[in-house]
Amino acid sequence: MVAWTVAQDVATVVDPGCGSGRFAAEAVRQRPELEIYAVDSDPVASLITRCVLACLGHKHSSVVNTNFLIWNLPQVPGRVGVVGNPPYVRHHDIGPEGKRWGREASSRLGVPWSGLAGLHVLFTMAAALQMRDEDVLCFITSAEWLDVRYGVVLRALLREQPRLQAISILDPRSSAFSDAMTTASIFCAKQAAENTKISARVVNEVVGFAQLDGDSRIVSLEDLLAAGRWTTLVRGNEPERDSADLVPLGAIARVSRGVATGSNGFFVLAKEEAEARGIEGFVRPALTSAEEIFLSDGTVRVSSKTKYVLDIPLTLGDGALSHAALGKYLAEGQKRGASERYLSKQRKYWWVLSPDVPPIVATYMARRPPAFALNPDGAAILNVCHGLYPRIELNSRQLWGLVCYLNGLGEKLDGAGRTYHGGLHKFEPREMEAILVPPVERLADYSTEEA
Repeated sequence: MVAWTVAQDVATVVDPGCGSGRFAAEAVRQRPELEIYAVDSDPVASLITRCVLACLGHKHSSVVNTNFLIWNLPQVPGRVGVVGNPPYVRHHDIGPEGKRWGREASSRLGVPWSGLAGLHVLFTMAAALQMRDEDVLCFITSAEWLDVRYGVVLRALLREQPRLQAISILDPRSSAFSDAMTTASIFCAKQAAENTKISARVVNEVVGFAQLDGDSRIVSLEDLLAAGRWTTLVRGNEPERDSADLVPLGAIARVSRGVATGSNGFFVLAKEEAEARGIEGFVRPALTSAEEIFLSDGTVRVSSKTKYVLDIPLTLGDGALSHAALGKYLAEGQKRGASERYLSKQRKYWWVLSPDVPPIVATYMARRPPAFALNPDGAAILNVCHGLYPRIELNSRQLWGLVCYLNGLGEKLDGAGRTYHGGLHKFEPREMEAILVPPVERLADYSTEEA
């Protein structure tokens, strides 16, 4: 990262959130004549960086103990390079003052704002606010911003100014940091740049980051402008999109997560227990693990191993308490604290779940592509999976054809959802609805013989 930065003919290097000063020190080693500014709000980190630069004998260093968001770079001659690893602090730990700063900064930069943005996003905006023509920026951050909702801030910023020059992402199955389970991306940007082509690549091991100008593919600025998510563009595995042949899954079916009970120990039980308690009329079979879908071969069935979930009709209301067997079980649930759980308190009757029974079920989080299956036995779904609910009536062959097509996508869905450290893939309902599938009239063509 430092090699790329100093190769841009910079006269000054800024290391924001410098920590122990690794970037500042490397800049000194590569170009001793550079002016260095290292900034960190932690006084201990600032002291360590000052010691490191002193040991290197550098005469042109300024270590500033302050918040980078409010720090102003002095007027300096020549081009400035901002390079570093901004703090990875999630939005939950950013106070009202920091969020207020973010809103104001996004307004000044002319980009959208998201209150879900982490501190690394704020640091990028702070750098952008001070960059002059030809100044450059090189940051390493998590790779989640390429796809998630808060990432709209960075995606909008880097499409314009400072404009993205190159981006590298680390295969999520590898680890960039020994003490943090996170994905990694390095992006390089330049102020007042007019390029319309961006260098993009995926590296399998950390050593692949050593040369930021290594083998890469080219992504057009036009594609970045049109895309809501960027990982598939960087990976080069975006699905073929012929609008005449494919439509978003959401045009055919609504996707919704299963019910969250708030207390599975009370609401989920074995069929035998329900029968022994005399409440078998108030339970229904349920999918309680993603494994049931993964092992289903496209059709999930109720078996002797299937768990059951409490399904008390809303219309029964308080009458549930006066039912001999059911009232006794609910009283036991109160003693066990099930009625005091957060989700329970949000319901009109804490014991009424109203679980959905979708015709198609899907996994949404695993270290593999999602799996889809028909649900002919009417199992309810918990929040371990998603349900697909057709917006129009589909016959059995169309339903099966949709399942076959979705399961056949496999690795083509890489990057379509969210990818976390270790290769964990997650699909939110709207992300799953964005998967491209054949139109209704062609779904039956993908129907294979059921096992």
